[in-house]
Amino acid sequence: MRPFKKAFKRKKKYIDLSSLEGEKIKLRKLTVRDAVKISELLASNKVSQRFFVTERIDVDDIAMRLLESVPLYDNHTFLVWAIVSKQDPKTIIGEVSIKHLYPEDRICSIDFWIGSRYFHTNALKDTIRVVTKYLIEEHNLHRIQVKLKKEDELSDKILLECGFQFEGVQRGRRFFNGNYYDLNTYAILGEDVR
Repeated sequence: MRPFKKAFKRKKKYIDLSSLEGEKIKLRKLTVRDAVKISELLASNKVSQRFFVTERIDVDDIAMRLLESVPLYDNHTFLVWAIVSKQDPKTIIGEVSIKHLYPEDRICSIDFWIGSRYFHTNALKDTIRVVTKYLIEEHNLHRIQVKLKKEDELSDKILLECGFQFEGVQRGRRFFNGNYYDLNTYAILGEDVR
């Protein structure tokens, strides 16, 4: 066990999705100028239903979040990237983020969303495949997991197509607005991809 830990620690690569691209998408760092487009994409009920949001997220709030967060890219502590169209890199489709990264266990969670007009394209599938491959091959992660609201059928279908396995329902996992909600859990292991 000790030689493995040494080898993993020696590999001091920071996670940076900003150079990744798939067939339809590219990933890049967010900027404050992206606030208006993100606000427009999040205004759709279909997108906001994926989150625990009761009202529209104000563009000024998004701009403030980006203003505070974007400098953290330099410290490798901001793990959120824009999903953009490969044909037009100025067109933001959505976001992908890495959460709950545990390098010692080689596990992380990812989260993602795309604008409703891109739901029936392959953009989300392309994003999940590219990010999963990068995390497993470049960072030697063993497990990548995703938690979704039970009602998120689109993401459920795409995760299964990308090789993730449904692992079950976490009952009452999220408390929001006075109610508890169930979350579906999905995961893919390095051995599933290689």
